[in-house]
Amino acid sequence: AYFLVRKLKSSGWISIENGADFEEYIILPDYSIKLLDAFSDLTTESTISGFSFVYDTYATLKSAKEEGGAYEKMMAVYGAYDKTQSLINTLKTVYHNINHFCQEQMDMTDVNKVLAAHYDHFSQKIIEQYIRPLKVKDSVPKYKIPIMNVLDLWLLDDDVLNEMANSAVLDKRGPTIAHCKQEIIHDIYYVKDTYEKIEREY
Repeated sequence: AYFLVRKLKSSGWISIENGADFEEYIILPDYSIKLLDAFSDLTTESTISGFSFVYDTYATLKSAKEEGGAYEKMMAVYGAYDKTQSLINTLKTVYHNINHFCQEQMDMTDVNKVLAAHYDHFSQKIIEQYIRPLKVKDSVPKYKIPIMNVLDLWLLDDDVLNEMANSAVLDKRGPTIAHCKQEIIHDIYYVKDTYEKIEREY
């Protein structure tokens, strides 16, 4: 154990601090935590259910529009961008899971195994975890119009864009107002274009 601890410390994966109680405390840098999370995800059965990327985007934008100032609007745009990327990654996961399931089915010759794979794997791990929430709880067609309305409203208001860009500079998200404004506009168009494309392929 001591050999492993020394090895991890010398290679930069952990650091050790001595406490006032003469105990040694192991500190994990942020990159170590990210890798441990990735290893955990790879070795643990994922149970992503009840995700709400679309609804969260809608609710955040609606709240920022009705009650928020420039900072809240700026954070809502960045949040919408992040949630939209997460939605796309989830859709990719659905596609790859379905593809993997079909490949497994083609290799099966036993009828009982085919049925078990359909009802246990496909129904529970794909339909219930991913497809049903996308159609019922986190529906793009349901929330797309309100999302687009808020983004269009801000996109057409240069004063609001400048205020958001100024808040982004104060939040150290970019060096200049012009740079942050361009980034905010880019994120808005990314969300709009993604929702247009997703609904056409829904």
